[in-house]
Amino acid sequence: MRLVVEMVGWSVAGEMSEPLNLKGLEENDYLMLFNKYAFGGANPGNHKKLQIIAKEIPKKLRGIPLAAKTIGGILRKELMRKSFFEHKHSYYVKHDLLHGLARFVSANECLSVVGNLHVQIPESVRHLSVKTDDLSVIKMIPQLQYLRTLLLHCDRNDPQLDNVVGDMLKGLTNLRLLGLFTKFMLVLPDSIGDLIHHRYLHIGRNNVSKLPPSVCRLYHLQALYVQSNISYKFSKDSIPADINNLIKLRSISSEVIPMIPKIGKLTSLEVLIGFSVKEEAGYRITELEKMSELRELKVHNLENVKSPQEAAKAKLNSKAHLASLSLQWNSLRNVTEDGVSLDKQLLDCLQPHSNLKHLRMFGYKGKRSPHWMVAHSLPSLTSVCLERCDMWETLPPFGDLPFLKPLILTEMKAVKQIGLQFYGTGGVNSAFPSLELLQFENMEGLKHWYGGIEDEQCFPCLSRLVVTGCPKLRRLPPLPLSLKELHIGFLEITALPRLWTPPNQSHRNMSSPSFLSSISIVRCSNLKSLAEGLFQDPERLILLEDLTIRDCCELVHLPVEGFEKFVSLKRLSIRSSEKLLLLPMIPDNFLPPSIHYLTLQSCGDLDVSLPRLLHGLTSLSFLKLAHCLNLTSLPSSDILQRLTALTLLMIQNCRELTSLGGLEFLPSLKILEITECRKLVGVAVAEAEALSLRAVEVPSLALDRLNIDDPSLLLLEPLRSLTSIKSVYIRDCSHILALPDRWLLQNRATLQVLALYNAVLLQSLPDSLQCLSSLRLLVLQDFRQLQKLPELPRSLKTLDISVCHPALFESCKRDGGSDWHKIAHVSDVNIVPMNIVPILWA
Repeated sequence: MRLVVEMVGWSVAGEMSEPLNLKGLEENDYLMLFNKYAFGGANPGNHKKLQIIAKEIPKKLRGIPLAAKTIGGILRKELMRKSFFEHKHSYYVKHDLLHGLARFVSANECLSVVGNLHVQIPESVRHLSVKTDDLSVIKMIPQLQYLRTLLLHCDRNDPQLDNVVGDMLKGLTNLRLLGLFTKFMLVLPDSIGDLIHHRYLHIGRNNVSKLPPSVCRLYHLQALYVQSNISYKFSKDSIPADINNLIKLRSISSEVIPMIPKIGKLTSLEVLIGFSVKEEAGYRITELEKMSELRELKVHNLENVKSPQEAAKAKLNSKAHLASLSLQWNSLRNVTEDGVSLDKQLLDCLQPHSNLKHLRMFGYKGKRSPHWMVAHSLPSLTSVCLERCDMWETLPPFGDLPFLKPLILTEMKAVKQIGLQFYGTGGVNSAFPSLELLQFENMEGLKHWYGGIEDEQCFPCLSRLVVTGCPKLRRLPPLPLSLKELHIGFLEITALPRLWTPPNQSHRNMSSPSFLSSISIVRCSNLKSLAEGLFQDPERLILLEDLTIRDCCELVHLPVEGFEKFVSLKRLSIRSSEKLLLLPMIPDNFLPPSIHYLTLQSCGDLDVSLPRLLHGLTSLSFLKLAHCLNLTSLPSSDILQRLTALTLLMIQNCRELTSLGGLEFLPSLKILEITECRKLVGVAVAEAEALSLRAVEVPSLALDRLNIDDPSLLLLEPLRSLTSIKSVYIRDCSHILALPDRWLLQNRATLQVLALYNAVLLQSLPDSLQCLSSLRLLVLQDFRQLQKLPELPRSLKTLDISVCHPALFESCKRDGGSDWHKIAHVSDVNIVPMNIVPILWA
C-alpha cells in the first residue's frame, strides 16, 4: 500500500521520502475547476462581469487544485451569505432586494402600514404592523377576520383612543399575538378578555397603570409583557388576583411578578425574574416548589426565609431545566452570629440542579461556601458572579469547574487570601481549564494571591484579568500567555507582575510571546518602576496595542529601552504621573512609529521631553496635552512637520504655555482645541499689536474645526491667518464688545458652523454675518444684551439663540416681530429668552 501526501513545502517533503514535483494545472483546466466551486454549478457565461474577475484569480493560485477548491468555495459561500442574511455581531442584516422580494411574495398575508395615508389592506392579511396617529386607520382593523398578529404603534394624544382600541379588540377574537404601543393610552379595555385564543400580549410604552380583570380569561396566554411609563408604576392593586389562573403562562414581565400572589400556580413559567420573597402567605419561597419548567430564576429578599426547612421546600435541586439562578439578600442588613449561621443553612438547602450553568449570589452573609458549590454537584457551571458577600472568608475550589468561563468576585471584603484551595483538587496546572474572564473588585481584605510554583501555568485560556480596589494586595502571580486584556488599579503593588515563562524557555531570546493587546494601570501609588516584571521583555509584547498609565504618582522608571519595541502599540495614555517624564534624557525613537493616539496629562516637564516623545511618530492622528503645567511651548516646525498623519490636537489647561511653536507646519491637522491656556491669551493680544505694525507671512492651516474658550486666540498666529475654516466654537466671549469681524470675513466662503457662548456684554452683531455665504448653523448662547439681529445669510438652516434679551425675543416673533423677515427663511429656529421656557418657532 502506498500513501501519497500532498504539501507545498519542500523542506518537509524531503524528510519523508524522495519528493515528486507536481506541476500546476494548465490555465484553462484550472479555470474550469475554479468555476465549478465558485459558481456552484451555475453557468459562468451568465455572469460576464464575474468571469472577468474569475480569470484573474487563478493566476495567483499557481495552478494548485486545493487552492481552487478552497478559494472558490469561500467566495461562493460569501456571496450566498451576503445575498440572504449577513451576520452583524448580535443581529443579522437582510439585503434590500431580498427584503423587497419577501414583502412582495407575502403581501397578502404580511403587511406593514406606516403613516396616516389610507392604504388598501387585503382582507386575507394575517400578520399586520401599523404605525399611525390616524384613528380612522385603526377603525379599519376589525374588518380583518383572518388577522392573527397585530402590532399597533400610536402616539396620538386623544381622549377617544381608549374607546377606539377597545372597539377594535372586540372584532379581533381570532388574534393570537397583540402588541399595543400606545403612548397616551390610560386604560386597557375590558374587551381584551374576548381574545380567547390569545398567546402573546405585549402592552408597552403607555400610561396603563392597571390590568383589567378580564385579562384573567386569556387561558391560552403564554407570554405577558407590560411596560408602563416611569410615572405609572404598578402596585399590588394593579394586578387582578386571579391572574395566577393563567397556568399556561411561560414568560411574564418583571414589573408584574412581585405583585402576583400565589405565583406558584403558574407551573408553566420558564422565566421568573424578580420574585420577591415576603413573610406573608402567597409570597413565600415555597411558591417555587412545583415550578419545574423554570429556565431562569432571580429571587430577591431571601432574608425573609425563616428556616432551612422552608428553603428546602423550594426544591431547586429538582428543577432540571434551570440554567440561570440569581440568589439575592439585602446586603445592607446587620446580622448576628445566629444570622450568619442561618444564611449558611439556608444556602445549603437552596442547592440547584446539576444542570445549572449560570450562578449569581448577592448579599449572602455566611462565612463559608455552601456544600454544593463543587464540581461534582455543578459540573455544567459556566459562569459565577459573587457580589457583596462581605462575610465570606474562604472561596470554594472554583478551579475544578471544567466549563467555567467568567468568574467575577466583587466586594468580598472578608476574603484574605486566594490559596491553593481556590485552584481545586488537581492543583494549579489543571485548574480553570476554560476560564476566560477573572475579575476581583473591591476586595479590601485580600492580602495574598498564590500563583503556583515556578513551572506551573495558571489559567491556560484566560483572556481578560481585572484586579481593582484591593489595597492590601502587594503582589500578583505570573500572567498567562493567553491573556489579552489586563486591568489593574487601586493596588499597593510595588512591581508589575511578570509574564509566565515555560520551564524550557528561561532564556530571554527563547521566551514565548504574549497575546496581551490592552494594559491599564491605574492608581498604583507604590509602583515606582516599569523596568521590571511585565515590561522587562518588550519582545514578548509585540501584540500590545493599548497602554494606559494613570494616577501612579511615584512612578519614575520607564522600561529600560522605552516603548520603541512595542511595535503594535497604537494608543498610549499617561495621566497624572508627574514624575514619569522628568528624566533628564529621553532618547529619540522612545515611542514606536505605530502610535495613533497619544494622551499626556499631568506628567511632568514636557518642555524637554515632548519633542523627543513625538520624534518619528508618522502614524500619530490624535494628540492630547492636558494639565501640563510646565509646558511653555509646542515643539518647533522641525518636529511637527513630520507628524504627517496628525488630524486632531487638543491642548487643555496648560497654564504656562506661551507659544504654539511650529503649529502651522502640521500638514494634516483638521481639528484644533485650545482651552484654559491663560498665558497664551496674553501673548495673543501682545502679538496682535506687534503684527499690526508689520506684515508677516505665515503658512496657513487647513483646519475644519476650531474649538477655543477665548476669542483673543484668533489674534495669535497661525489662527489669525486661517482662511478656510468650516466650524468655529468659542466657549467664553464674556469680555468682548464686538465679534472679530475681519477674521469672519476672511473665512466667509467656507464657514458652516459658528457657535458663540457667554457673550454677556455684546450688544450687537456685525452686518458682515450676511456675507457668510456657507453658514448653516448659528448658535448664540447667553447673549443677554443683544436686542436686534442683523441680516442673516440665505444659506442658514438652523438658528439657536438661548438666554437672550426679551426685546430680541419679541422682535423675532412670527406675528408682527420687527426682525421676523430676517429669519423667515431659516427652517429651524429656537429662541429662548431669559427666564422663559423654550419656544420652537418652526
